[in-house]
Amino acid sequence: MLGQIFKDGIENTLNSKFNLNPFIFNNFIQKNKNELLKLIDNEELLNDLIKVINFLKKEKKLALLIIYLDLFCSKFPDNYDAILLLAKSSLMLGTLDAAENTFKKIPTKLYTTEHLKILSNLYFKRSNFEKCIKIIENIRKQSGLDEVNVLMKLDCLLRLRRFKDIENEITNLSKVNIDECTKKLFLIRFDIAQNNFEIGLNKINDFDKNCKNKNEFNSIKSLILGKFKKYDEAINCLKSNNNLSESHDYGLFNLYLSNGNFKSGVNYLYEATKDTNLDEYFLSSGLKKWEDQDLDNKSLIVYQGKGIALGDQIFFYRYINFLNKNFPNTKIIFCTFERLSYLFQSDKIKVIDLNKVDNLLHNPENIYFISLIGIFKKYHEKQDKFLILKFEKFLPFHQKKYDFWKDYFLKFNYKKKIGVNWKGNLKYAQDLYRSLDIHQLDEVINFNEFEFYNLNFDLSENEIEYINNKSNFHIIDKKLFSSEKTHAFIETIEILRNLDLVITTDTALAHLAAALKIKAIFLLEFSPFWYWNTDEKNNYYDNDCIKFINQNEPGNWSSVLKKLSKHLKEQD
Repeated sequence: MLGQIFKDGIENTLNSKFNLNPFIFNNFIQKNKNELLKLIDNEELLNDLIKVINFLKKEKKLALLIIYLDLFCSKFPDNYDAILLLAKSSLMLGTLDAAENTFKKIPTKLYTTEHLKILSNLYFKRSNFEKCIKIIENIRKQSGLDEVNVLMKLDCLLRLRRFKDIENEITNLSKVNIDECTKKLFLIRFDIAQNNFEIGLNKINDFDKNCKNKNEFNSIKSLILGKFKKYDEAINCLKSNNNLSESHDYGLFNLYLSNGNFKSGVNYLYEATKDTNLDEYFLSSGLKKWEDQDLDNKSLIVYQGKGIALGDQIFFYRYINFLNKNFPNTKIIFCTFERLSYLFQSDKIKVIDLNKVDNLLHNPENIYFISLIGIFKKYHEKQDKFLILKFEKFLPFHQKKYDFWKDYFLKFNYKKKIGVNWKGNLKYAQDLYRSLDIHQLDEVINFNEFEFYNLNFDLSENEIEYINNKSNFHIIDKKLFSSEKTHAFIETIEILRNLDLVITTDTALAHLAAALKIKAIFLLEFSPFWYWNTDEKNNYYDNDCIKFINQNEPGNWSSVLKKLSKHLKEQD
């Protein structure tokens, strides 16, 4: 019976009927995997499996291809060509964890240039830029320079802010077959990465209008115009692209919201972050999308959505709390990363890892679902005027941790304690523009009247050396944060509560500080992300202790640090 079901599925696929839901089909395969592996001993069924794999490879139906390939590789774990194809297909689909875990099954002694190229692409997409650069160097030893590895290495160096190394690598642009348009666009990106937005704007305005890379040209121009608060021009520029991708939707929503066009901004944000595959999975499992149906004695799954980082979740969590108050008899389940449950779980709101959501689907007729931004959108569609829902404190308090950090800081001295975070996560391309170089902090750190504590634990060797050379700048031992592997920010929250002041750029730490209602100074761009693109007294966290210090022109961090220095002098 099982063999016939499996054979029928293959037959339908070969007849170009791609109506198998990948989520449901994968669940079926995984639940019956051991038995299916035995059935594949049948030569006819094995031949059918190989046939459907080759067919799906040709048709580029990645989701189904990966499911069949995984079964084949489980049966033949030494077939490294199949394992490579599985890793490559997973990479193309964007399931990066699966791609990396699959790749590890191939012995390194078998690596060819093709293996290394796939691996470099994987590390690049994982934002592991240091490893990507090392792999590129190995590729060059085997096959020399080419346009792909030159541009990829330049992108890695750009994200790592290794500007001197970029100047050396740029010479390779003339040694490979890269068109002039691509070269010029990278040089403009290099300019704005160094905060030279005026130069970038002049170059982009003088650019050849016949550039082949029209979409990239428009994206870069829109980015620069947005930094100058020329929102209408930036929007028109981005919308002139032939095919708006989700990344463009993401850029557009921020431009619209910053420009006060909230209706369009909310719509683009919703489109950019909805997970169509997950929606289809829920629907095929018998769940219903929440469209204002009565939720009394029902369950509502709220999933975080694509691209919704921790800071975003902290900001939008107020809408989950709003639902909780308005539907007291509804069981609300927030699907996000399991380690974030410490932040968001309460007596009435359950947090579950998205990978474990299957455990909730045993009674689907009583379960609805919606994305976090879907709630945000739905709430504001009913409002006559766009007003962000009032923020209410929700972050947990841990007395034992609080007391530990209170005693920890008392061991130093009785100077004012200031936490400092000067950069964001390299995984997010926009953090390149809202982060500082640690050496720019000199004017601030040289205040010996204060003790400064590093709040960023992804430190380079250069940054560690800088901090160690400052007698009043301290690195807190990473070992004290071991509990954060399973309970995100459980230590950090109580550290923040014990500091006299937090100074940070626009990162998740800013959202934490704002949500905790503690005293904080945010170092912001000339045109900051829309969350902070408001008057500090009317900030969206209703926190009277926040101070905004903005650049006086795009890229000018020195103006920010001078204002910060003046403010600290006044506090002394």
